[in-house]
Amino acid sequence: MVALLVCKAQAAHLVGDHYLWLGNVEMAWHCKNAEPLLYWRRTYRSLGDELFLKAFEELTLPYEYWDHEAHLRLAWNYIKEYGKEAATPLVKSGIQKFNEVNKDKVSCNY
Repeated sequence: MVALLVCKAQAAHLVGDHYLWLGNVEMAWHCKNAEPLLYWRRTYRSLGDELFLKAFEELTLPYEYWDHEAHLRLAWNYIKEYGKEAATPLVKSGIQKFNEVNKDKVSCNY
């Protein structure tokens, strides 16, 4: 188990075909050595930013994950790490390398 929240339900609202539950957290626990768990693309993953960046930089990130959200995630992480001025050419050259390796799948030019 990575984390546990014990909550007291206060309200539930129907939103489309899902319910949005609101409540008060009464207890929270987390394992300090666990990798974060992420629900993304309708499945649970442990693809943290560090793994995402590594896969991108090593050109092993599956192309189907290279969407607008991934572009923003890449830029945000590089800006946090290097600052805007230094990150801009890194993002640009990284995208160009990634697209070159995946040129048979790219439908627009960056």
